Amino acid sequence: MSSCYPSYEKKGYGKIINISSLVAKQARLSTAPSYGASKSGLVYLTRHLAKEFGPFGIYVNAICPGQIVEHMTRHWTEEHEKELIEETSLRRLGYPIDIAKAVLFLSSDLSSYVNGEALNVNGGYLMD
Repeated sequence: MSSCYPSYEKKGYGKIINISSLVAKQARLSTAPSYGASKSGLVYLTRHLAKEFGPFGIYVNAICPGQIVEHMTRHWTEEHEKELIEETSLRRLGYPIDIAKAVLFLSSDLSSYVNGEALNVNGGYLMD
């Protein structure tokens, strides 16, 4: 149980946002199975906690980022990056600000009827 749960329960409101990955929804041979399993488990945990905590006014959602330009992507070749861009419907990679905007949405009142969701933020690379 989350350490923030008691304070959320006392207030009768709270928002928990987990950061997962698109590999939670799509197996990729280029990704370590342990990484994919942990991110899939995080989506399950999100949904489980949303059901458990929802009646107490506590929202639990996850974000599943796609290819985000950051330190883990520095090893990509130019060819690999170009392939990913071509497979993404917006024809660009994401940036940390794209994830931050999704966190802002889920943490705001704009998402007042969103609970237990694993939100894709991947420019249309994966649509489910």
